[in-house]
Amino acid sequence: MKRILKTVSQYLSSFMPILLLFLLGLGVSLEVERKKSLTFLKIHQHETNYAPRILRDKFGVPHIYGKRNIDVVFGLAYAHAEDDFKTIQDVLFAGRGLLGSKYGPDAAITDYLVHFMDIWPSVRAGYDELPTDVRLIAEAYADGFNLYATEIAAQEPERVYAALYPVTGQDIVAGFAFKTPLFYGFDKTIADLAAGKLLFDKEVVKQSNSERMSGLKLSSSVLKATKSPRLDRGSQGIAIAPKKTEDGSTYLLVNSHQPLTGAVAWYEARLKSEEGLDLVGGTFPGSPLILHGAGTHMGWASTVNKPDLVDIYRLKLNPDNPLEYEVDGAWMTMKNRQVRLKVALVGPYYWTVTKSVKETIFGPVLEFDHGTYAVAYAGYREIRGLEFFLRVNTAKNRRDFENALAMKAMPSINYIYADSAGEIAYYYNAKMPNRPNVSGVQWKDILNGQRSALLWDSYVEANALPRVVNPDSGVVFNANNTPYISSFGQDNPKLVNFPIHFGIETKMTNRALRLQQLLKRPTFIMEDLRDIKYDLNYDPQWDVVQSIWLIKEADLTVSEQKGLTHLKQWNLSTNVENIHAALGVLYISQMVKADMDGVYRPDPTQAFKKAFSLLMKSYKSYAIEYGLLSRIKRGEHSLPLDGGPDVLRAAYGWPLDQENHASIKAGDTYIMFVQWDAQGKVALRTIHNFGSASTRPNSPHYADQMPLFAKKRERVFPFSLDAVESEKTKDYKPGT
Repeated sequence: MKRILKTVSQYLSSFMPILLLFLLGLGVSLEVERKKSLTFLKIHQHETNYAPRILRDKFGVPHIYGKRNIDVVFGLAYAHAEDDFKTIQDVLFAGRGLLGSKYGPDAAITDYLVHFMDIWPSVRAGYDELPTDVRLIAEAYADGFNLYATEIAAQEPERVYAALYPVTGQDIVAGFAFKTPLFYGFDKTIADLAAGKLLFDKEVVKQSNSERMSGLKLSSSVLKATKSPRLDRGSQGIAIAPKKTEDGSTYLLVNSHQPLTGAVAWYEARLKSEEGLDLVGGTFPGSPLILHGAGTHMGWASTVNKPDLVDIYRLKLNPDNPLEYEVDGAWMTMKNRQVRLKVALVGPYYWTVTKSVKETIFGPVLEFDHGTYAVAYAGYREIRGLEFFLRVNTAKNRRDFENALAMKAMPSINYIYADSAGEIAYYYNAKMPNRPNVSGVQWKDILNGQRSALLWDSYVEANALPRVVNPDSGVVFNANNTPYISSFGQDNPKLVNFPIHFGIETKMTNRALRLQQLLKRPTFIMEDLRDIKYDLNYDPQWDVVQSIWLIKEADLTVSEQKGLTHLKQWNLSTNVENIHAALGVLYISQMVKADMDGVYRPDPTQAFKKAFSLLMKSYKSYAIEYGLLSRIKRGEHSLPLDGGPDVLRAAYGWPLDQENHASIKAGDTYIMFVQWDAQGKVALRTIHNFGSASTRPNSPHYADQMPLFAKKRERVFPFSLDAVESEKTKDYKPGT
């Protein structure tokens, strides 16, 4: 048993208390997996009842047409499965709470979290209450994926996880319920609590990088516990109103920064039905709809925000009955249910682990050596994520979009909105707890679980959060910065209008500082917006840049002093020809990584020494062209790439790979420029970091967009049926 535990990632030093409870003295049994037949695979309706038409354009991107929304969604599932079957299957496995049975102890942490979050009891209890159109969307996607899995099972059965099938509409709904809280960092908060870092304050106690753990690794196709660097989910969006454009057009930039591959990597698709779907954009594996994009009527960009959406209560337990906890001087009894987890070992062997999931009036319970806690968080038992996106995907105007926000179904995320009528808006979206007004309580602290007065069970209205609608400035933007700087002048929301306990960010990123400067133009043309998006510079006032001047020259060797002189000559640009950028970006990368990990930044002098040493060891020079260091890679393809961490041309390549390259792992991925002209007609330019079949090395679309991406170019997207007909490479119906 101990030997098995040693194989678990060191990440589990934060989650280890949970895993130990799994495996020590809690009904562990060793079993052999019994293979499940795939012959039962079926879909909710016979596939001939769905009638999607899939056209692949010259870059292999699927354009899916159908009379009904469900026809289109069925086709999307099938097309996406053709291009990335394994990732979708893993994502569905994660939502089912079965990853441990495939990938072992690291992944079993995810399975326990699925149970802790009460995903499946909530979905089973509420699924039939979802609107019919939402359930039909979920089931159509499941049906399309099942059809493709059935075909694969007949040809390559080893690729199919039999225990998953048949996938149902409930699986799709569960996936949204599970993943959406992770975007505001719920998993990170739980990991920090487990590690004992939140004993005094929910603001993470800063620790060294070697001690820092970062939550579930969304950069992997498998959502599992890891100590790998967390790839922070950034992004930027810009909307410009007709009053600010020279030709009266409305502009929108959709530019999310995600991992380049895996469970939250973007996949581009065009959806068009006769029931309201009419848009292009990016979606994730397992999602039936567009998650950000644009169409005939409107569009939206998404950026991550991180308000305070988690409250932690320290419980006082009855020493005579550990299921009882004290509230207001009386003992209350926890709800307690048993869950079974399968943990893969070797070959067909696995552990079956029985674990309790307990619940209080405040929320579910976590037990550690340093205490027992209840956790209340935004998104608990919320299963309407798919419904929210259906309403957004079929929205025709700002009122429709705001009605979707008013559902309070999405736990977090900023939205930058624009439409064909020339309206623009910025929304700081959050499922914000409606916390009681209790004197003396600091909601960012660990709370007293003996006081029912600290209980909350509702959320503030969406329009009570920061937003900017049709500002006089004609511009809105966000780059993971404070919402209090999302436009200009009096158009910005005011900090004094929002309670401190909302935990709304006040920071400015380098990208936001640059946007503040670059968007101060009297008018714009589309080329101006492109130049802004592809800006390569650091702002001289950014605190990380300022820290360069704190490097102590007296502590450096003669060679390092020459390197520091070289660094101070840097113009703060990250173009591939720049001979100062490599040293600068390696220095900055260490600071940005520390910020992402929630630890203290390294000492500037030591960070400089490390950057200098890496360059000298790998390249024998500190003055190399930046493109020798910064690369985008896929398979045998490798190209120089400009940009850097927290640059508008975002590229996160730290730590260096085995070839000593800063090979981009996250950052710019799917990029979209949208223009509605003065008559409201839409035109789009898009680019993907790799291609539509980025997990299939033998496909011509494995990396066919990468050269354009590396050159900061996009393609004109063939939005109309006539346009895609003129360049289609394939035209088919699933199953034929």
